[in-house]
Amino acid sequence: MNYTKGEWEVKRLPITGGVAIYAGNDLIAGGLEEANAQLIASAPDLYEALRKCAEAINMLLIKYGNGVLSEESTVYKKAKKALAKAEGK
Repeated sequence: MNYTKGEWEVKRLPITGGVAIYAGNDLIAGGLEEANAQLIASAPDLYEALRKCAEAINMLLIKYGNGVLSEESTVYKKAKKALAKAEGK
């Protein structure tokens, strides 16, 4: 997946008092409510964590089969759907 690499962080804008998201010196988004900015700034970390969880669940499904881990199968499908959405698929 191709997105702006680096640590995304929320910074308060001195002139407007609003918040923006930066990756280093690169502006990701501005003019946001703080709660939305915090969620957006965590997106790369959440994406990577979910990707790794989906890989782990997939390995369990391969090892034990869908019938044994029906809840994990449902979680896996939701994770894959969220990852596809993040990837614009």
